[in-house]
Amino acid sequence: MSIEQALKLIPMFDGENSDSNHAFQNSCDFALQNIDPSENDNFVKGITTRLTGKAYRAIRLAYGETIQQYADRAEQLFYEIMEASISTGGLDNPEGISKITAM
Repeated sequence: MSIEQALKLIPMFDGENSDSNHAFQNSCDFALQNIDPSENDNFVKGITTRLTGKAYRAIRLAYGETIQQYADRAEQLFYEIMEASISTGGLDNPEGISKITAM
């Protein structure tokens, strides 16, 4: 089965509905078992086109970024937000927070 055919089997998934979670996982498993194993990386990248909303935001990575790099980037942003909240008078000051998150 080609990657294009496999991706057509995958339903859109928003990460909110537990019923669609089961269908999404089953479709991904079936498709992954029926494509050329050398195409697994491309297929996994293609699956992200089927994600929306919460599900997409949960896995959004920069192109070529590893999960560890993403986690490091998220942790750095957390510390920057905390630093900004301390230096600008707390999280109740949206102007100070927006300055640091705009960087």
